[in-house]
Amino acid sequence: MHIRRCCRVALFFCCLLSGLHPTASAQNHPIWTNLGIFGGNVQDIAVDPQNPDKIFAATYKGRGLFLSVDGGTSWQPIEMENLIEGEDTFNEQSVYAVTIAPGNPDIIWVGHNYWLAKSTDGGLTWIHIPNSTMQRDCTTCGGATDNWRLCLSIAIHPANPDVVYVG
Repeated sequence: MHIRRCCRVALFFCCLLSGLHPTASAQNHPIWTNLGIFGGNVQDIAVDPQNPDKIFAATYKGRGLFLSVDGGTSWQPIEMENLIEGEDTFNEQSVYAVTIAPGNPDIIWVGHNYWLAKSTDGGLTWIHIPNSTMQRDCTTCGGATDNWRLCLSIAIHPANPDVVYVG
């Protein structure tokens, strides 16, 4: 039962991101609509549990991270102030993971390329966290210069949104 529900939810979001209505079939020849998500693959999706109309989509290259506030009908790229050239931006980066903190939808963590970004205001502003900062105490990470590990997945501790596990 749970797996069947998960499959329906996944199909629904795939349809939303592609612009295809979830009830459309091959017989009625649906019209595909570009929803404005520019990039390659959609790598991850996070839905605000308190406001299901607010959805984040992480994409490979292109504009990187997108936000919909109308349930997936339209999408806007999220910008991050670019203080470190080529590093603390979502634009033209591979964004692999986006996760909303359990119990606090204002806290969002994003894994893009070799870095993390954190928002504490629902995605309006972002704090950049370099990979080298996360691995500073790692003595078996491949040497002092090996700080280039992709951030492909994120899990947030359910009781403390400042404790984050990055894969």
